[in-house]
Amino acid sequence: MPLILDIGCGKHKTKGAIGIDIVKLPEVDIVMNIENKKLPFKNNTIDEIHCYHTLEHVANLSFVLDEFWRVLKEGGRLYIKVPHFSFFGNYADPTHKRSFSYFTFDFFTGEAGENISYYYKFKFKIIKRKLHFHKNIFAKVLIFPLDVLANTFPKFYERYITRIYTPTEIEVIMVAQK
Repeated sequence: MPLILDIGCGKHKTKGAIGIDIVKLPEVDIVMNIENKKLPFKNNTIDEIHCYHTLEHVANLSFVLDEFWRVLKEGGRLYIKVPHFSFFGNYADPTHKRSFSYFTFDFFTGEAGENISYYYKFKFKIIKRKLHFHKNIFAKVLIFPLDVLANTFPKFYERYITRIYTPTEIEVIMVAQK
């Protein structure tokens, strides 16, 4: 049976996962601050980590990602969802400490042309990345063309169109490389 962590699970823990959060809630199994304390698991023991709408609350992102990499097995998957930098909910929330673009995680893969991956000992490979949009009445008409445009030409989208119709979140799936 795979060993799965749900970091920042809050009230909605991933089924079958060990829930970790900074606040004790019914779904939380381990209460801890992931920013300043090592995860209580041995190296190379975790199959999956789910981290949904948590990393934007973290100041020390490199420490957190290093811990994820440490506990993940070779090829272990890291599932991330974070708000897009242009989304109103991102910059309106005073608990958010950082913003993310479609390309933020390139810096942790060693694959981007202009990366700073040499600052980190951890290394991930991105296997999926997608911009998601709010699904309201207006979006139902525009969502398909915008989704295709944004996810086919993300650099063009983020530079020229993102302020016209903002994505709500970025979904990234990365694999630990050891």
